[in-house]
Amino acid sequence: MENETKKCKYCQSDIPKKAKICPNCRKKQGGKGKIIALVIVILIIIIAIASCFGSGGNSSETQRQSDANGNVTTENTGKSSGESQDAPKEDDLSQAVQVVKEYTFKDSIGWYTYHFYVIQNTSDKTVDISTSSVAYGTDGAVISSDDSDFYALGSGCTSIMYEAFETSADIDHYDTKWKVSKSYYTSVIQDLSYVQNDIEDGAVFQVTNNGTEAAEFVEGYALFFSGDQLVGFNSTYFTNDNSEINPGETISEQFSEYESFDRIEFYLDGRR
Repeated sequence: MENETKKCKYCQSDIPKKAKICPNCRKKQGGKGKIIALVIVILIIIIAIASCFGSGGNSSETQRQSDANGNVTTENTGKSSGESQDAPKEDDLSQAVQVVKEYTFKDSIGWYTYHFYVIQNTSDKTVDISTSSVAYGTDGAVISSDDSDFYALGSGCTSIMYEAFETSADIDHYDTKWKVSKSYYTSVIQDLSYVQNDIEDGAVFQVTNNGTEAAEFVEGYALFFSGDQLVGFNSTYFTNDNSEINPGETISEQFSEYESFDRIEFYLDGRR
């Protein structure tokens, strides 16, 4: 009989070994043990799931580091399989700026050769522009390099930017890399107008801010031509003591050129 009985887990009475309910206290046998076992199994499953997700996160971070070390431009997003992998695409501004004209001017001293770009923004965004150029001589050798930046070229606006190459050698051609990005600043060129007053050996330009807010860091560029040949250039700021032109304000500046010329091209830039 000893082998055919067991102790009740609750009242400690001798009960049949196969009894599922104690005949004395009427409580189920083995329930606590099964609950404990079930809890242990659930904990193991939770730990295993957490471990898997943790491992996936480290893998994503390692992949990003590997991409950076491998100079890969596309970066792993680190999203789980349940999330969309499609990130919002930024506006493609690579074709936003058109070079309308190019001019080259070599100073009389022979220290610098200036390369001018007349640029127009054909997009509907205000953009910043940067260039990085290498100049090559007639023998194909690199002879100089320079870069330039233009901030806040508004939609539909036209202006000018230039690079200055420190070389006395003749430049045969340029290799220029362009970068165009959406600007943090606000364009003011569309709010500016000017009047050109020709004088002997130059011109006086009167620039007016027709907008409702002050225009900052307004600069004017005058290019002097004899026929199609660029013979000189000058630039100056059209600003008050606060480095701006207030709404409705007009500021005048004189540009002089002592080489013979028959026409002037004038461009403005600025921002707020």
